[in-house]
Amino acid sequence: MKKESQVIFARNVIEFVTVAAEFCTFLEGVES
Repeated sequence: MKKESQVIFARNVIEFVTVAAEFCTFLEGVES
């Protein structure tokens, strides 16, 4: 059970980082 929640947590982190990176790219595009 603990292992499964770690995998879910890792997926959420990866998803969050991906969204954050896309958001940063979007902001850079708006500024320039």
